[in-house]
Amino acid sequence: TRRVPAKPGRERSRPSARVDLGRRITYLMLFRLVLITLVLGVTLIINLASPTQLALPHAVILFAIIALTYGLTIVYALVLPRTSNPLALHNFQMGADLVVTTAMVHVTGGIESAYTFFYPLTILGTALIRHRRGAMVVALLSILSFTLIALLGWQRWLPSPSGLPLAPWKLDTITFARKLFLNTGAFAAVAALATILGEQLAQSNEQLASEVERTADLAAINEDIVRCLSSGLLTINNNGDVLVFNDAAATILGVARDDALRAPLGELVPELQATIAKLGDREPLTRGEVSVRRL
Repeated sequence: TRRVPAKPGRERSRPSARVDLGRRITYLMLFRLVLITLVLGVTLIINLASPTQLALPHAVILFAIIALTYGLTIVYALVLPRTSNPLALHNFQMGADLVVTTAMVHVTGGIESAYTFFYPLTILGTALIRHRRGAMVVALLSILSFTLIALLGWQRWLPSPSGLPLAPWKLDTITFARKLFLNTGAFAAVAALATILGEQLAQSNEQLASEVERTADLAAINEDIVRCLSSGLLTINNNGDVLVFNDAAATILGVARDDALRAPLGELVPELQATIAKLGDREPLTRGEVSVRRL
């Protein structure tokens, strides 16, 4: 007998976990690319339909931010396959997203901006990768960033581009406070849902990793048992291809084990294939004997 330690199973599961993490980060990058493309398209339509709604230099700054997002996404796509720490890349992405979103919100009207929905999307994206703790951190940073940029724009302490259709500094205190509360409250609500989602996702990932480890250990044990059998063991699939062929079977039939795997049973043991062919699709074979001749 051979005892299979748990450590090799964990080592086998780590590459698959890294691949899954890279896949999720890739999906987020694709989603970011599609979303910013939609924003660009809508912005162009608005500009063509009503140029006064998106006047210079406001439009130029907004398009520059969108172009920056495209450029960063291309850089992420090039770096991801080459990095040994995809989580660090994701952290940088989320930080860059917060900076870009804050800049976009400022140049489109601050607290009056229509692009504040990028903050909740960043929170949800973080929950898919960094789970509960990451979602809470990004939610707090989103609330602080939005509150700060809204206050700076409202008080005109930060220069705003000309051509804004809605000037945030014209809002009275009550209106400004209500808009700020509604937006930050929405961020907090999304963060609460994202933490629940992140926690459930983390638990699912742990269970999946445990099942992968258990399956790998069972496969190793099964392989050792089959290899150590003194009797020949041969299994096939519904197409008649050999799936399992132990050393004892190789000795009995005089066939190399590696040559037998995935080979058609009819080429390996035609006598046994002829016996099986006589059976119906649902007729069981409890015992059968065949004579195999080898020169």
